[in-house]
Amino acid sequence: MTHTTKLAALGGLGVAVLAASTAHAQPARQGEAANPGMFRYPDVSASEIVFVYANDLWVVPRAGGVARPIASPPGQETFPRFSPDGDSVAFVGNYDGDRDIYTVATAGGVPFAALDSGLMLRDLP
Repeated sequence: MTHTTKLAALGGLGVAVLAASTAHAQPARQGEAANPGMFRYPDVSASEIVFVYANDLWVVPRAGGVARPIASPPGQETFPRFSPDGDSVAFVGNYDGDRDIYTVATAGGVPFAALDSGLMLRDLP
């Protein structure tokens, strides 16, 4: 994937995230602008973009469209990355005080603990 292709895909992500985030944004007080939030840690596959918004994982088609959540359990999800085939996403989840590596299908579902080592991420190379 070329640098230009990635930039174009991420540009489309901004539009999709704005549409998704306005559905979940807190209503603005009178005289204040609504804050749609911020999307973080995007990763691009052949057909989709995954990102974190409001500590949940979301996917949106690369061509644009409406973003949908794929994982939103209580806790924090960060650093999502697509599997080579694009059928699942690996990410760091913090659900019980430790950061562990989980996977979830891009269709959504319950995250599976792929690595529950008790190691701190700073200990990994």
